[in-house]
Amino acid sequence: MKNLFYFFSINLLLINSCFSQHKHPLIEDVEIKLKSYGVEPNMFGGAKFECSKNINDSDETKFLVYFSAIFKDFSSKKTIDFNNISIVDVENKVRYRPIGVSLYRFYYGDKEWFASLKELNENKEDSFIKYSQDGIENYDFYSYMRNKIGIIKEKKIRYRLVPESFKSKRGLHFTFHFPVFKTRKDSGHFKIYWKNKVIGEFKIKNGEPIKQ
Repeated sequence: MKNLFYFFSINLLLINSCFSQHKHPLIEDVEIKLKSYGVEPNMFGGAKFECSKNINDSDETKFLVYFSAIFKDFSSKKTIDFNNISIVDVENKVRYRPIGVSLYRFYYGDKEWFASLKELNENKEDSFIKYSQDGIENYDFYSYMRNKIGIIKEKKIRYRLVPESFKSKRGLHFTFHFPVFKTRKDSGHFKIYWKNKVIGEFKIKNGEPIKQ
């Protein structure tokens, strides 16, 4: 009887842990309406990102490719894990994770919002690695995190985006940025993935978006 009590106690703790990790239901699948994409304009140096593929490598300057899309089905409050989003450079066979996510403020109570970052825990399951694709190279970079006033911390790390909960009858207009191009005039054909599912695609030629 004592063993049975311990069995149920342990299972109850595991169940509570699963539910307490996210207060609101975690989204398993998404549907998007692609609104815009391209190379980030170089206002105040915002198009450039310093990073390296390995922690001991010298930093290289990457120009940011972005896409903006409306994510549907947020009529009730739900949690979205932004780390499930990636883009694949079809021709060069390289997969990128986002450096950050912002929310179009007029779509969410006139508030400007940016995803929080946290250092990658190497001992926990990571969705970017989990959904790796055969024959596709993962570009999982190291970079310096900044604090709220923009001061760079000394330690170079790999980080991930913190999941967040939202509610909006109109859906949510997110913008994702990726460290892809070596110059602002590069070209590429990209597929947008949620986990291992293609949810959109776009092309850029000589730094300019190609209309679909």
